[in-house]
Amino acid sequence: MIFLSRSLIFLLSWSCNVIIAQNITFVSSAYDHTLNNWILYDSNEVEIGELNSSGIPHDVFNTWNIRLGENSGFIKRRWKENLDLYDLQFSTSRLNFAPIWPGHFDQWKLNDNQQFYDFTLQLNTNGLFGSVKNSKNELVFELSNIYSLDPRDWVVNYSKNEDLNSLVLVASFILIHYHQYFIR
Repeated sequence: MIFLSRSLIFLLSWSCNVIIAQNITFVSSAYDHTLNNWILYDSNEVEIGELNSSGIPHDVFNTWNIRLGENSGFIKRRWKENLDLYDLQFSTSRLNFAPIWPGHFDQWKLNDNQQFYDFTLQLNTNGLFGSVKNSKNELVFELSNIYSLDPRDWVVNYSKNEDLNSLVLVASFILIHYHQYFIR
């Protein structure tokens, strides 16, 4: 019985890591008229997940539901009165993110209890552009819209030597989305 439960725990943790480690390369709005439903694609343009607003009217926690493969989770504001603290819970993984400076939403610190990441937002001629660096100040990935000033389709450009937890990318995308439509 103990052997069976250890094997089951190993299998569950392995399958969760495989799904989370799958690289998201494109993020596209599911519908042209709303930015509340997103589809996550891999480099072969195969759908690997979804990111959806909870759909609850006047959701003060700004809750988003995540699905990657067979696993799911959510992102939400920690307190309804505070735009500065967010939590992402996915299967057995957790990611916290907050602005580096309170009330300034262009630089964020992300923490997955193993590593810290810095997320920076910039405005360029094509729209918003995001970049993530690891704790060694090395570029991990960049996130930008595919078509100039069109917020419906996004591309992810990874650095060559970094294996990224996909949850960091999902959190970064939500931060761009919030900044573009709710905070500015």
